[in-house]
Formats: sequence, structure tokens, C-alpha cells
Amino acid sequence: MGGGEESIEVKEVVFEMLSVFEKNILPRLLSISEETKRYLVFTAWLNTLLEEKRLGRVIITGG
Repeated sequence: MGGGEESIEVKEVVFEMLSVFEKNILPRLLSISEETKRYLVFTAWLNTLLEEKRLGRVIITGG
């Protein structure tokens, strides 16, 4: 990683994601009893944020 400026940007993104997760996503996940549905909701949220920040996305394949 480069200079301190990049580190600050990464930290800001991480703290923003954590804040959104704790306020909005975690309560929703806790209310979902089915494990598969919880996983899908979490993955959809994570991919949406990653794509909005132009950081790529998580792709899961079966095997």
C-alpha cells in the first residue's frame, strides 16, 4: 500500500461499512432464523457496498 492518504481512505471505508453493518444489517440478520437466508442477505449487502466503492465483489461458486 502507498502513502498515509490511501490508508486513511481505506480506514474510512472500513469504519463506514462497520457502522452501517451494526446499525442496519446486524439487527436484520439477527431477526432471520434461516441460516441460508441470513448468509444471502449479508452477501448481498457486502457486494452492494463493495461495488458502490468500486472495490470489486464477492463471487461464490459451488464445488
